[in-house]
Amino acid sequence: MDNMQKIDERKVMKYGSYTHTFVLPSIYVSDNKINSGDLFMIFRTQVNGIDALILIPKIKEQQMENNNLKRETAA
Repeated sequence: MDNMQKIDERKVMKYGSYTHTFVLPSIYVSDNKINSGDLFMIFRTQVNGIDALILIPKIKEQQMENNNLKRETAA
């Protein structure tokens, strides 16, 4: 978590009976070319003893796997 950078604060909105949502910051959406319907991997972790979520666009997760395969193949 060395490179963690605060971008913004967002309010959680209730959507239906059980779902809660928030809006992704536009700078993050444009930097990562996020489109409506894109999937995210959601990971739960602890940061300084506080429950936290990490969101990774599914395409980025696939790119990470491909990069790991390239490194293993090159070794």
